[in-house]
Amino acid sequence: MSTPEFKNLLCTYGAAAFDKQIQLSDLIANRSFQVDLNQRHIEFCGGDSLTIPIRLLGTESDGDSTWLWSWANSASNLPENLVRAAVRLRQIGKNAAISEFVDPKLSVVHGPVGEEIDGHRIAMIASGLEEADTYYRAPYTGGAAFLLLQDPFNLKGKPYSSLSPVPLNTIANRFPQFISAIAVPDHWKAFVSYLKFYRVDHTVEDGQVVARSGKSQLTAEFDELHRLKRIQGKLQSDKELH
Repeated sequence: MSTPEFKNLLCTYGAAAFDKQIQLSDLIANRSFQVDLNQRHIEFCGGDSLTIPIRLLGTESDGDSTWLWSWANSASNLPENLVRAAVRLRQIGKNAAISEFVDPKLSVVHGPVGEEIDGHRIAMIASGLEEADTYYRAPYTGGAAFLLLQDPFNLKGKPYSSLSPVPLNTIANRFPQFISAIAVPDHWKAFVSYLKFYRVDHTVEDGQVVARSGKSQLTAEFDELHRLKRIQGKLQSDKELH
């Protein structure tokens, strides 16, 4: 069972992380990859190769369905710089009583809404806490390593959301995809956090969140349990989105 703090972080960072993963998928397409832990980078091969610095969060085992934090993997003698992000998350966990970040080994849980714990959810939160980073699941025989990718979009330290304005129709399309793929207990919080990530002006009006950008307007309606009921907008193209 995941802690309330873990659930809250997933609501805060989940939608933005999901968005970043879509853009990463578009960037690397179907390329093969090679990971060099000593050099701390991953290379996506095919066409123009793409080499991106990495940090290792942890590994997920298929055999016993467990997550092992990289800082707890003493048998592998991992370089300090490689596990630095995971160490920072452990400290955050100690400060905020987030046991998922402190316990060296976790059982992977697929259960009721908001109770799930797995490498994807841990990495989504980590990519949010580490700001501009995305993550990559690198499979190997018997499991997968979850890697934070540093600056894959060449941001050079700028906030990810400063890349370019994101149209409201993109948010309207991706948010329902996110809550369909990743169960979060509070759609309202997740949506507002997503708007804040992209610095979109918004107001709360009678159970609705209304976002505005230029002449475009997007309205998301929620029920009393903060679950999304519908999302629709008047966009710059003058087409109605339902």
